Amino acid sequence: MSKDPAIIFYTADFLVGSATLTNEDCGRYIRLLCYMHQKGRMSKKTIDHLVSGSSVELLSMFKLDNDELYFSERLELEAEKRKSYSKSRAFNAKKTKEEYIEELVYPFDSDNFKRFWEIWKDYKKQSFRFNYKTLVSEQSALKQLSNFSNGDEKKAIHLIENAISKQWQGIYQDDNYGKQNSKRKESYDPNALSKLNDFTS
Repeated sequence: MSKDPAIIFYTADFLVGSATLTNEDCGRYIRLLCYMHQKGRMSKKTIDHLVSGSSVELLSMFKLDNDELYFSERLELEAEKRKSYSKSRAFNAKKTKEEYIEELVYPFDSDNFKRFWEIWKDYKKQSFRFNYKTLVSEQSALKQLSNFSNGDEKKAIHLIENAISKQWQGIYQDDNYGKQNSKRKESYDPNALSKLNDFTS
């Protein structure tokens, strides 16, 4: 993850805290704060190099740790607070998405469709090492299949079979569905399910 490019800057606190600094040292101070936020604690040698020298007053604005490195306690506190806040926001956003649905809602409630959907998932896993990572993503795939089939369960199953037979990674529309042999009622091989199970086993 890249370094956080920003931090909350309390202007009133800065003006009060830097009131005793000269204008030149004040400029050096703000520049050092920026460097420390991006690079971390630093030695006096590094400070002198970055701002072309340092006065006693300037160095008094920082604390010195056991490794002889200067740091701003307030800066590190605010950076950590922002980091914690960002993590909590990211976690809550992820949690909200994952909890959006508690269980799958199938577009067709028959056991036959559900078996074909499981066959589709097994095919994806074995052929492409793919698994739906969340219920939300799987629900979206089911919704897309429902749209492609126009609410027709037989067409939905046909689209699953068609995708597997053509070794596709996804399920797509079949514009030819229903056009050929339109006078013949759509039927399925009674052994289709067992054949597909043999393929995925």
